Amino acid sequence: MTLQTPPTFLIVGAARSGTSALASYIEQHPKVSFTRPKETHFFAFANQSLNFNGPGDEQLMNRVAVTDPHAFDKLMGELPKENQRGEGSVSSLYYARTAIENIRRYCPNVRLIAMLRDPVERAFSSYQYMRSKGLEPEPEFGAALDAEAQRIKDGWHHIWHYASMGRYHRSLSAFRQEFGAEQLKIVFYEDFEKDASAAVRDIWDFLGEGQVEQLDTRQRINKSGVARNRVIEAGVQMVINADPLRKLLKSAIPLSGREAIRNVLFRSTNISSEDRSRLATYFADENSRLRQELGRLPDSWVSGV
Repeated sequence: MTLQTPPTFLIVGAARSGTSALASYIEQHPKVSFTRPKETHFFAFANQSLNFNGPGDEQLMNRVAVTDPHAFDKLMGELPKENQRGEGSVSSLYYARTAIENIRRYCPNVRLIAMLRDPVERAFSSYQYMRSKGLEPEPEFGAALDAEAQRIKDGWHHIWHYASMGRYHRSLSAFRQEFGAEQLKIVFYEDFEKDASAAVRDIWDFLGEGQVEQLDTRQRINKSGVARNRVIEAGVQMVINADPLRKLLKSAIPLSGREAIRNVLFRSTNISSEDRSRLATYFADENSRLRQELGRLPDSWVSGV
């Protein structure tokens, strides 16, 4: 089918790289709108039936992904037609081959934004994120890395692929080859952290929109962390497993309120030097190819600072 209201831009990834914060800032422009939910996973999984098997995958992926083109078109149709209409699924970068095919099929002229983060930090952030949801069964990051290959084999969905999701080069190269620089904008998370306002305004230019004077980039969305105690962890898992309760809380508490609660309930931790060294070695060749492809990487990807 042909989409009656196709998106005009997509945030395609990467996971745990600040894409939720970026989307919330971009949407402060009155001519920019995102689907609800922002992350539909449509382009990675269009016309598929999902059956991921990891902890919480049924509630957080299988039931919520929008795979039917008519349902996706309806979501897009709810946005103002005169606006830039966006969607932001990090699965699009990871499942690049399928996503590119579907983008070519449904919205070939769409503009694309890829946000990349140091893959070592990204992997650990994903681990902390799943710990914060009470779903990650391994209390140590190294053990979760050891289990990754088996998890992939067993059909756990992409958020569990802590190391594998940081191998950006092949996916990004495929997007660049298919769509070129005019359609694909690459943003580094580290640059975004230093000056979010400049990054957002640059994207507004990329989308062909004018600037607005007021832009609030103070709030960070979906911060990583682990529960401060087991009671909190158990409570979070109960909410995830109870769809009606989870939906009620999301509708009753605005995003800013939910983020404030997260800051109270969760604390950030740092990756161990052993795990950092392990992943730095794992990503060394990958990062070298990516640097050659893009011309630069942030210094912290190498220095770890």
